[in-house]
Amino acid sequence: MASQSTTTVAAAAATSRLSAVSNQLSSSPSYLVVVLPTGEKVTREYVPAPVEVTRLSLDGTLLMEYAVDNSRTACFDLSAIGTPFEGRTAHVPKYRLVTVNPIGSLAHQEGKRLGVAEFWAGVYAMFTLFSDQEYIPVLLDALEEGDGQEIAGYLVESGLGRQYPRKRTLSPTRPPSQAHTHALSTSPTTMTIPTTASTQPPQITQPLTPTYTLNDTPFFLSRAAFWQGAGTVGWHKHTWIPNPPRAIFPQISSFTRAENVVAKHALRPPKPGPGEVLYRRWCAGVGQMLELAYFDLDGVSEGLAGAGVGVGVGVGVGVGGGEERLSRHMAAFHRWHNDERVNRAWGEQGSLEAHRDYIQKVLADPHVLPCMFSWDGELMGYIEINYTKEDHAAPYFPFGDPPGEWDRGVHVLVGESKFLGGGRSELWLRSLVHYIFLADPRTNRVLGEPDARNKAIAKVAENADFHRVLVFDFPYKRSLMVLHARDKFFTQCKLY
Repeated sequence: MASQSTTTVAAAAATSRLSAVSNQLSSSPSYLVVVLPTGEKVTREYVPAPVEVTRLSLDGTLLMEYAVDNSRTACFDLSAIGTPFEGRTAHVPKYRLVTVNPIGSLAHQEGKRLGVAEFWAGVYAMFTLFSDQEYIPVLLDALEEGDGQEIAGYLVESGLGRQYPRKRTLSPTRPPSQAHTHALSTSPTTMTIPTTASTQPPQITQPLTPTYTLNDTPFFLSRAAFWQGAGTVGWHKHTWIPNPPRAIFPQISSFTRAENVVAKHALRPPKPGPGEVLYRRWCAGVGQMLELAYFDLDGVSEGLAGAGVGVGVGVGVGVGGGEERLSRHMAAFHRWHNDERVNRAWGEQGSLEAHRDYIQKVLADPHVLPCMFSWDGELMGYIEINYTKEDHAAPYFPFGDPPGEWDRGVHVLVGESKFLGGGRSELWLRSLVHYIFLADPRTNRVLGEPDARNKAIAKVAENADFHRVLVFDFPYKRSLMVLHARDKFFTQCKLY
């Protein structure tokens, strides 16, 4: 009997090895899905047998495995909950269930857990692959209980995912999950007050940790919440804004008095440092990383400033017979504005001294952020992001619909002709709006006011889902007012 048992075990082990080899041989080639803001690459590999699964890897290391159930769907009919239509809607999209599998049982993955950072990277890949879906219903019950509860807590606490409304229980005996640790550090604690006089200090107890129902109960991952940054800041390093603010800047009064503006508005936050990267996102449409950085006038981020020659000494571009070295940003800005194509739109053709003076003024203006866009590190264009409330465009808003306290506007030029067309304009414009909405959750609208005669930029704005509001006249030009609303942006989520 023992011999037969040993033979059976050996046969099972051999079968398992053959199955693993078969899976490896029959797997589809891996291909790039997305590059995280921190530079790591997420790739996908499709394994058709014995169970159809998708394996995601991060820089070659297995990240997550999931299976799509083609026979079962789920929908989040939110507005129908509590009505006779609950569970019976035909117009609300139904999406196939996705089961997240444990990876610790796979070969060479013994003991490996699916942590919060890894799960978010996997979600990023899934929303890249399923970009048309408003929700992805995922099942976590295949995970180890501890991992499943940790991920469930992370989803609910961050707002990245939620279950179909149902009662949940509180477990005072289960220790807080690792994902919950961050929340506990800032969450209010409960205090037990003694009912009789005592010299002992009151006892401080930790909040109860929720226990979530995982058995065949999906969590609906929200595309809108994902692109709003849910589950990033405070949870892990992967975020489109490399240096997020520690807290929302308080709303306190300030005033602007200028030749063309007199306005009361909120005090604006301090400006970033020279060359500081404000936003970074990989755009699958062109396979490149788009980066937005604060303008570096003197090459501080390049190590040029303070060298004592011209405006800095280093690897900058020589101007004026090589005696003066410029930062990359200043050299590109000067060259672009002396290009006739750019000058027709901006009208700022001139000397280096004039362009330095221009940049110094916008750097000193609290309501404007001058920035530079680049593709894979190659400078592409110049952007000004302003606060609309104290901008000279504010008086032209429609009656009864003034700019909000934290609404912002943009002025953009594409300096390098090689980056015109090819669908890039919609990509960087949507990304610019994405950054603005991420930078402050109180920003509800983004304004553009291009020259009304510029049909090309009006078309770019339309393709990026801005809507036309009105045509109005500045003293120096006729402009088209276009706006993009926060709700519309994150409902559509056309970020690819």
